[in-house]
Amino acid sequence: MAHQAHNIPWSLLASNLHWSTVHGVTNLRPSMKPNQGKEITHFIEAFIRTIDDHSACERKKYPSTYEPADPSDVILDSAVVQRITPTVRKWRSYGFEGRCPGGICKVTEYKEECQCIPIPDEERKASAFLRPPGQRYCYQFFSLNHEAFFNVEVVKTLLLYGEMDAILRVCALPGVGLKNWWSDSECQCEHPVLGWDQIWDQDSGRNTETDYRNSKFYQYTLRTCTGTGQTSEVSAYPHRQFFGISDNQFQGEYRRPSVRSEHWLRWVHESKHKETPPFFRPIDHYGKVPIEEFLTLEDETVPNHQPGVSDVALVQDILYHKGLPAELVLEIMKFAGYKPVGRLSEPCDPFHISNRKELARYITYCWQLLVRCDMMAKALYMEIPWKELVGNCIADFWADDRAGNGKFFWYLVDEYKTRTHKVFIKP
Repeated sequence: MAHQAHNIPWSLLASNLHWSTVHGVTNLRPSMKPNQGKEITHFIEAFIRTIDDHSACERKKYPSTYEPADPSDVILDSAVVQRITPTVRKWRSYGFEGRCPGGICKVTEYKEECQCIPIPDEERKASAFLRPPGQRYCYQFFSLNHEAFFNVEVVKTLLLYGEMDAILRVCALPGVGLKNWWSDSECQCEHPVLGWDQIWDQDSGRNTETDYRNSKFYQYTLRTCTGTGQTSEVSAYPHRQFFGISDNQFQGEYRRPSVRSEHWLRWVHESKHKETPPFFRPIDHYGKVPIEEFLTLEDETVPNHQPGVSDVALVQDILYHKGLPAELVLEIMKFAGYKPVGRLSEPCDPFHISNRKELARYITYCWQLLVRCDMMAKALYMEIPWKELVGNCIADFWADDRAGNGKFFWYLVDEYKTRTHKVFIKP
């Protein structure tokens, strides 16, 4: 939370929140202070101003203007393609029929023998980034949009890798349609999850009631940024890697409840439901169950113990001290499948003191994604609605319709105290 602390008043935001459990939901909630609207507005404006400053500073590292390329010009050179290939192979494995010489690319974490070309030569040219999107009829997204969407996925991947020179060259193409892909969906029936807008302490005194991982805002954040089952999952990859979430751990919007824990049964008893519904949305569980249970709600095959970096190092040291040669130790570890899940030394606990360095790297990376998206938007002569986005994030994470405090209102106020934007949560 201290990232950019000299520019962004995180403590001011924190002072407007308090920890509580209401109707079985643990969360940070607004304190309803008299100056809450003004203080949250000040926080949001400082946040946006810092993004703008960093975006302008980062933009100076690249040419001030880019000559529009001809449709036949190559935008992605071999070096860029080589750097982004691992991620391209991953998202090609779940779609884009006909784009792989062997059909759908079958590359997985344990199978690297696929010889397909991740980004064919035609997809590296300027013309590939100028394809217009097709119609959005239900269940026909890929058949009508797979060519244009392929290169949108490439652009998202470039954002993840920080390949801003290539992105700025794409943005300079006359008629490029990336503005239209900012927030997009498969059809009008679906949520807009396809666009490039998707790219972005110590245990002392901790118990079940005060563990941040059991809160609604943390579990909501974890599942939202790592979830599975969407048409595009590119934006989830770096977050899954950090948190140690497998590709299928959060599988989709619905599942049949097979876990009948005391927490689940208590919620059913206390709620208006007299019996467990046949299906439920995972949002029903945010802040209602401990983190250990939350992680297995949609995939019961997730092991109770997930090794971290320090666990793997410890096991390797034990085998080395047994006198085994390094080659045999590596073979044993590979055969046992004992490897770090995610990048955390202490798995499933990003705020643990032993994860401090990795957490700082992760927060820095997330900030860089925001800056890159802002750079890309400005190159397209569009403005990201940061006030609305940040304001709604605050409302989504920390307002609660069960809080019993009535409607949660706050306003973005300009220097003349004119109400310019309102975010509210109905009780």
